[in-house]
Amino acid sequence: MSEQVVEPGVHRLPVRKLVAASIGNAIEWYDWTVYATFSTYIANALFAPDSKGLIGTFVTYALAFFFRPLGGLLLGRFADVRGRKPAMILTIVLMAGGSLAISVLPSFAAVGWLAPILL
Repeated sequence: MSEQVVEPGVHRLPVRKLVAASIGNAIEWYDWTVYATFSTYIANALFAPDSKGLIGTFVTYALAFFFRPLGGLLLGRFADVRGRKPAMILTIVLMAGGSLAISVLPSFAAVGWLAPILL
């Protein structure tokens, strides 16, 4: 049985890139967790009081998971053309923009059925 000899310094783990990607992934899952945690408040604010708002809130949550592969295809292509760093920055900006949009949406009391549509 022959042994492979690995020369020092030939292959190094890109720690900085690994940490950056891990932070980006953690921010993404933090965003999903915040939405799920505050879903009861979102349901009460954005859906009709007599409707099943919590179900609507989680249907929106599930719909977002349905569109994740499409986002992966589009952002994967963007990363191939522009690079991984701009793609990661774009992803984080889009997630932050989505969170900001949810936080500034008008309530159901203010705009009626337009609130859940905007969500």
